[in-house]
Amino acid sequence: MADTPATGHSRDDPPDGAPPDAGLAMAAGGVSRALQSMTAISQADGVALMLADGHGRLRAVGGSSAEGLELQYAEQSEQSGPAHESVAADRPVAVADLRRHGGAGYERLARRAASVRAVLSIPVHVEGTATGALNFYRRTPGRWTSDHIAVAEHLAETAADLLVQLAAVVPEHRGL
Repeated sequence: MADTPATGHSRDDPPDGAPPDAGLAMAAGGVSRALQSMTAISQADGVALMLADGHGRLRAVGGSSAEGLELQYAEQSEQSGPAHESVAADRPVAVADLRRHGGAGYERLARRAASVRAVLSIPVHVEGTATGALNFYRRTPGRWTSDHIAVAEHLAETAADLLVQLAAVVPEHRGL
């Protein structure tokens, strides 16, 4: 980040007098805008992000819609689902229909996130490690093609780059 000559602040610094968590709010806004853009690019109904916490449990970070957040919170609560499988196996996991996918965990996810039917989960790698998953979802059942998977993998790389950039910015704003 380049300093501006007039103020000595980075162009990403919150304005003078902004609350101390303004950097965090800016980061959240950046993630939200990125998920909205990824939805349009992927032609999915929505995109949501889960990241591992300090104990390795996946946590909901954000979603492009309420349905995506419902799915993330259901996966977080159940500690199972496509994102968990994707991170554990370090590969894409495509589910054509949550309601018809086997297993009690999927039955619970399908009930809790009833408006989501198809999910494509892609691991997000930071420094070579799967640290989370990007979930692409649709409101109707359907197969995910190799083209969908290729686009989603590219977007997961973009998400990882964004997370690394935001991780560097947020501590600066919080005085860490």
